[in-house]
Amino acid sequence: MNKFNKQTYYAIGIFLALTIPIGYVHEIGHVLVCDYEHLDHKITIKSFGITTKCSGQPQNFTAFTLSGGIFASLVSVTMFALIPYRPSKIALISLAVIHAVNALVETLLYNSYRQNPQMWSVILNTVNIAVFILFMKYFERRTKLISKETKCLNDI
Repeated sequence: MNKFNKQTYYAIGIFLALTIPIGYVHEIGHVLVCDYEHLDHKITIKSFGITTKCSGQPQNFTAFTLSGGIFASLVSVTMFALIPYRPSKIALISLAVIHAVNALVETLLYNSYRQNPQMWSVILNTVNIAVFILFMKYFERRTKLISKETKCLNDI
């Protein structure tokens, strides 16, 4: 079994530290649609996540359901591009992917998503952890490949 290095711990810490703020950014994406349609809104933090309610149903409901995940993904990808620190990149790209998945679930399976929030919270958080682990492995393997290539070049 591989030992965790410092960067792994940093990535986990950054991931956990950004989960709620990026979740809030997700809700701001929904709020943007509410504002555009002149609807009052309220963001609420609950035990199974953060939710946004508009005072009425937005006319463009698809835009409303997609906007949260898309906005959170865009913010995460932007931060990914701007921050050179590898553990941050792992956390941010993982959050970008999961919020994109969430946007699709929220849009395509809206009734189930709203009727079973605990179930979807467990499913999406499981996917979130799996995506994070996959990116950890990807970046770890990429770093090893770069190290091997550098070593081979030094042998020449």
